[in-house]
Amino acid sequence: MEVTKFISKDGKTRVVISQDEYADNPRHMTDEPLHCEDWSRDYSIMNTQERANCNRSSSAKSLLVCLIREYGDHKKVLDVLFENGKHMYDGKAVSSDALSFNKSTKKWEHMCYEVHYNYETKKNEKSWYAYNSFCCKKHEIDVYDVVDSIDDDSAEYLAANCMTDKVKMMSYSFGYNGEVTFHDGFDTSSEGIAWLEKDEFLKYSGCDEERWKNNTLREIEYLIGELEAWSNNEVYTISVEHAVRVKSTREYPDGEHETEVREYIKWEDDDCCGGFYGEYDKMLPFMFEQFGLKQEDFEEVKE
Repeated sequence: MEVTKFISKDGKTRVVISQDEYADNPRHMTDEPLHCEDWSRDYSIMNTQERANCNRSSSAKSLLVCLIREYGDHKKVLDVLFENGKHMYDGKAVSSDALSFNKSTKKWEHMCYEVHYNYETKKNEKSWYAYNSFCCKKHEIDVYDVVDSIDDDSAEYLAANCMTDKVKMMSYSFGYNGEVTFHDGFDTSSEGIAWLEKDEFLKYSGCDEERWKNNTLREIEYLIGELEAWSNNEVYTISVEHAVRVKSTREYPDGEHETEVREYIKWEDDDCCGGFYGEYDKMLPFMFEQFGLKQEDFEEVKE
C-alpha cells in the first residue's frame, strides 16, 4: 500500500495519506438512481437488484431496444423509418430498417437491408426484403411492433437520435484487470450501458430541470467518477496527527557512563477519514480541506 506523508511548515502537524486497497464498490454504498447493465463474462458493476432483474436484456442491443420503447420519441422513431422507406434504393437510408407502403398488397411493410438467401440466384445477397407487414393505416403503426426486430445499426441510430429528454445514457467497458471506463457514446457492442431516468434523478437530487437539460450524464452523476476511481484503486484514507515532544532518559548504574537524555517527536492521531474516491492529484487539495487544512501549508516528506 502506497503511503504519502506531509508535515506542516511549523512542524506541528503531519498528514498521512494511504491507498485503500480493499475499498467498497461505491454502488454498494449509495442509493443514487444510476442504472447499469453489463454483459462481460468476467466483470460487472451491477448491483444486487440489477442482477436479479438481468433477464431484462441479454445484450447491449436488446437494452437499447428496451430504452427506445420506454424513452424514445415514438414519432421521431417512426419518421426515421418512414424516411428510410423513401430512400431504400438511392443509398440515403440512415440505417438498415425501413417502413414502406406496398401498393400491390396495400400493406405497410417493415423492410430490412440484410444478407439473405436468393432462391433465384442461389446466392447470399444483401438487399431489402420484407420482414413483416401491417394491415393498418400509417398512423396506426406502433413502435412496439417494429423496434423489437430492428438491426444493430438501427438500434444505435434511433437510441442516439430519437430519444426524449427523459433519459441520459452512456456506455462503459472493462480493462484487462477489471478497470471500469465510461464513454459518452454507446453501440450494440458495448460491454455495459449506464443510464439515468429524469424523474428519478430530479426526485433524488432535488436539482431543477435546467441542470438535467444542460449537463451530460457524467457531469450530473458523480458516482461515475467514483466507480472509475474505485476500479483503478484510486481510493484514499487520510490521517491527521499532531507532534508530541517526548524525552527519554537512560541511566547507567555502574557510573561509568553519563546519563543520556534523548528527545524525539512522537506523532499522535487527531482524526482519520477514508473513502476519498478520485484521481490523487485532483483529490489531494480536497482531502486537506476536509480537515480545515491548506495543502500549501505543508511539505511532502521524502523517505
